[in-house]
Amino acid sequence: GGYYHSLPGDTLRRFIDTSAEVQRALGFGNEKDHPEVAPSQFEMNYGYSEATVGADQVQLYKLIARQVAAQMDLTASFLPKPVANVNGNGCHTNMSIAKKGKNLFYDKKGQDGLSTFAWSFINRILANGNDICLILNSSVNSYRRLDPHFEAPNQIKASAINRGAMVRIPLGNEKSARVELRSIAPDANPYLALYALLRTGLEGPMPADAGSIGSSMGHGHGNGAFQPPKKSVTVSAEMMNTFTYSAKNRKPKRIPEYSVAKPATISESASVRSNGVRFASAVAAMKKISAP
Repeated sequence: GGYYHSLPGDTLRRFIDTSAEVQRALGFGNEKDHPEVAPSQFEMNYGYSEATVGADQVQLYKLIARQVAAQMDLTASFLPKPVANVNGNGCHTNMSIAKKGKNLFYDKKGQDGLSTFAWSFINRILANGNDICLILNSSVNSYRRLDPHFEAPNQIKASAINRGAMVRIPLGNEKSARVELRSIAPDANPYLALYALLRTGLEGPMPADAGSIGSSMGHGHGNGAFQPPKKSVTVSAEMMNTFTYSAKNRKPKRIPEYSVAKPATISESASVRSNGVRFASAVAAMKKISAP
């Protein structure tokens, strides 16, 4: 196995192709799919939709994966860390909010291309990061995944390049500008997770030093709820895992990171736990492998 490592007729490739075909038959707007870093793991992406529909698609995707895997004498695992010492599975959730078709997260002149509204959204999520782990990381196994040695996040901060950050800021334009929540586990309830993230990002308590997160922060200081205009929230159920090509030997251009005071660490001792919202989930199709 490995990133993009498969031959046309091998088991993983046939599993991916069959699952994608079933998804298309059920109305999923498939965009791409391919094997990922660790053995028997892969990524499948499909187009965004309204948040509730996206959560429905996450559940349907899991059912499709399990049924297709069973027909091939495989097991589709959604455990965050099904196998020790290799990259785990993630549920990256990419979010943006639109009003009358306009992406409210985009600002060409803003810090990292994000608007003050988007930075307020990030700020609130980071300030309440430990608390929302109750929903985003509700199992012991989910904390086994949060190891930076396997390209998983373990710090409550925002960054454009650091894979150890809870929130990533992807490159985007007026249509695709968004924020990505990387710490969520694939065994989380997608309905509760989306609600918690959106409600927290829009109305969660603000930290006292909100201005330290980004130079473009300008709205929502204090503990009062930020009241955005009427909005349309959509979600792209982008079914994927957290496996990404290792960047440990690269020397990328330095991009500033933003955190709430001193970066916290997500661990087992932490609180137990639209374009639109692009929802990511993961699956590992493995033959006769049991969880640790």
